[in-house]
Amino acid sequence: MELTATQVDWILILAGLLVWAKLLTFYASRRHYLKIDPQPQTAAIQFGVEAILIVFILFLLSGQLIQQFLEKFLVTTGLNDLSRQMLADTAAKLVAGTGIIYLLSRFAKTKALFGEPSPSDHSFWTNIPRWVKVILISVIVYLAIYPLVNVLLLSAGIIFFQKVLHLTVPESHQAFQLLSDKNVPLFVKADGVLLAAIVSPIIEELFFRGLVQNYLYKLFCRPMIAIMVTSIFFMLVHYPLLQQMPALWMLGVILGWSYYRYRTLTVPMLIHVIFNSVSLALWWLGGIG
Repeated sequence: MELTATQVDWILILAGLLVWAKLLTFYASRRHYLKIDPQPQTAAIQFGVEAILIVFILFLLSGQLIQQFLEKFLVTTGLNDLSRQMLADTAAKLVAGTGIIYLLSRFAKTKALFGEPSPSDHSFWTNIPRWVKVILISVIVYLAIYPLVNVLLLSAGIIFFQKVLHLTVPESHQAFQLLSDKNVPLFVKADGVLLAAIVSPIIEELFFRGLVQNYLYKLFCRPMIAIMVTSIFFMLVHYPLLQQMPALWMLGVILGWSYYRYRTLTVPMLIHVIFNSVSLALWWLGGIG
């Protein structure tokens, strides 16, 4: 029997509720679980706001140059505007990502970015290999956030947008528009999937958590302020998906918390990859996402 999008959606909701039940039971007497302890060391973050501006300008300039190149040399191929924009966005993010990796490698200590995750003092985690630990943590966190972010806050955003503001819900994400268009070549759709599922999550985590959040933590010396403010920026760059803003802000908070809680960028990267990949899979199965 083939699973439908609705069935998968309910499986993920139930799995998330089970994760919460287990966490609440296990940590009922451990109120410190959500705390970020030990806190990151500001001395490990040796870059300033100029690094963020360099990456941002690099992304904008490379995007514009690549877009102009595609419009000039690929217009005869019959690719529509959305296809050219998607290809340009992929190339621009790869260029910006290269710049981010260079800056982080030069001006941030490796342990501040990719340390050893330590989810708890429970004996279950003691002898687990690092890569298995990262995957398990990421899957558990994703399942925990699914009922909150993908269901509750997303539904609340849509209801608020339609019933309170009386506005039409904006079009779906560009990746879904691209995949729905029968006139778009297969290689462009493959690029769209790669961009949405892997490239964007990794580059966005390097930028927002690796650069912006770390800089704000260095500035304010308070992790929750850095996480909250970074999440606002993360939410705003996804305009015009206004109905998803509450869910996107909460997703940013959880990604930022998971970075400092588990002391490795690999965890929010993988959570973000899973989040986007499952959204694409649900859309493919039946239009949820």
